[in-house]
Amino acid sequence: TYIRPQLLFAVLGVVALAVALSCAMHWLPVLNTVSSGFSIILCTVLAAGLGALAAPVPDEPSGAPDGEVA
Repeated sequence: TYIRPQLLFAVLGVVALAVALSCAMHWLPVLNTVSSGFSIILCTVLAAGLGALAAPVPDEPSGAPDGEVA
């Protein structure tokens, strides 16, 4: 399937942000006291939230009238 370049770059940006946050949680003295499982949760939620704010995916019209599920 075809993936639009804007969407691809947004996904790659979210992944890179999650990796950067994870590295920060591991290497920064203040943040490395957080457990590894909780740090993964924090990195994932923060990266996904920031990615959703930075590059929202617009709704595509489904062709169904308002209120109906396609």
